[in-house]
Amino acid sequence: MPGAAQVWTAQPNETLTALAEKSGLWFVTQDDMISRPRTLQKYLKLKTLPKRPHLEPVLATADFVLAQYPHSSAALELAAKLEMLRFMLNVLGKTPEVFKDSTD
Repeated sequence: MPGAAQVWTAQPNETLTALAEKSGLWFVTQDDMISRPRTLQKYLKLKTLPKRPHLEPVLATADFVLAQYPHSSAALELAAKLEMLRFMLNVLGKTPEVFKDSTD
């Protein structure tokens, strides 16, 4: 998830709030007239990661970011990490069919 956030925020005028809103995968809260993607932010650090994280929005967020900005070196690194994660989850039998790579 930090890799997806890094690719996204490296683009001009892109913020984590914009990622949450444009992807439609994360809830955005309003605090004192400021929009914040609180749940998305919890997935960015190991310290704040939920005890039972949901893989679906994490994988979907990475896919969304790669679809929007596929050509940076950070995006290529993210794609490689995402492929490895999917492979490991598939080996462990933990990946829902909907999130398996379409080239399988």
